[in-house]
Amino acid sequence: MATSKVIPHRTIALLRSASLSSAAQQEIERLILEGELAPGTKLAEAWLSERLGVSRGPIREAFRMLEEAGLVRQEKNRGVFVRDIPVDEASEIYDLRAVMDELAGRRLAGSITPEQLKRARVIVDGMDQAARSDDADAYHLLNLQFHDTLIDYCGNRKMTAIYRKLVKELALFRRRNLGFVFQQYNLLPALNAAENVAVPLLAAGMARKPAVAKAMVLLEQLGMGPRAYARPSQLSGGQQQRVAIARALIHEPSLLVCDEPTAALDAETGHSVMQLLRDAAVRPDRAVVVVTHDSRVFEFGDRIAHMNDGRILETRSQRK
Repeated sequence: MATSKVIPHRTIALLRSASLSSAAQQEIERLILEGELAPGTKLAEAWLSERLGVSRGPIREAFRMLEEAGLVRQEKNRGVFVRDIPVDEASEIYDLRAVMDELAGRRLAGSITPEQLKRARVIVDGMDQAARSDDADAYHLLNLQFHDTLIDYCGNRKMTAIYRKLVKELALFRRRNLGFVFQQYNLLPALNAAENVAVPLLAAGMARKPAVAKAMVLLEQLGMGPRAYARPSQLSGGQQQRVAIARALIHEPSLLVCDEPTAALDAETGHSVMQLLRDAAVRPDRAVVVVTHDSRVFEFGDRIAHMNDGRILETRSQRK
């Protein structure tokens, strides 16, 4: 009996291709936003095709969609790269997102339904619980969900799509350009100092050996070389804070944010830590923001802003 090759209708073929492209786009986007594909990484069609189990056609279409979303850039004769969003563009995105948040707030002030308000309050309650538990990751995700929910409640699909694009671009910017130093260090107890410092590089996909080697170099620069293989429980408060600072600096961020970095330290150790942060801020492409109640920190700042209940009361410059 003769057999014949079944050729799908062109509409069915198009739907299959579109479905594969969307699935590929979503998976590559996940790899980018979770840091496995770091800013500046060249995206190889062959590798992604094999990893995702699809042909190169859907991969190319996924690249086009990701470029429209602001997450990758295509360079003629060079290929496709994960975008490295510059600080000035990120500043513009933050400004635009703030305008959209304000618009949503004004619109919903008079139109939000009781059911919508109830769902929003559930998210806020979750944020309060996360804050009381010092669960920064949960708070961050709930905060994103809260703002996205308010935008969605406005019922403007175009605004929702643009807002979500901006949020993804900011997530990409923060992964590459933002470092954070916690008040309580937040070191992983099962890892030694060098391994703790290397965590951001490992999360971004760097192999363990070069990641730890880079961490060792930075620890040497911060005077922690001899303690690189010690675990957090074997380190003093000042030493743990140095490790935390090294971890925040390992991916060379443009902005370093420090939450009460001297609160748990004695005066001498606190002074030493602030000097390290001061030295980290001398690069022309970096800024360090310190949130503190410790007036001893003020002497290290170029600009001081006094706040109360979330509002800036006054600012002054003291450039040296």
